[in-house]
Amino acid sequence: MRRVARRPQIGRRDDVLSRDDLKSIRQSLSRLSLPGVRDYYRRAYEACRLTDRDFPSARVMQQVGQAWKQLRQWGNR
Repeated sequence: MRRVARRPQIGRRDDVLSRDDLKSIRQSLSRLSLPGVRDYYRRAYEACRLTDRDFPSARVMQQVGQAWKQLRQWGNR
């Protein structure tokens, strides 16, 4: 049996973080220690894994991005 990939539901806006949500996450991450941010990144990264039946949500991708930005900011100091 041949499997066909399912298209993501692009029109769903309820699964996207707002600018205020992103700002709140950014502020929370800046208060965590380096191991805390790494743990947050790992959990979000695991949630982003592609499976045969699901695509990661935009929300989880945004969370990975925020954690990555915080780690990069600390790495450039």
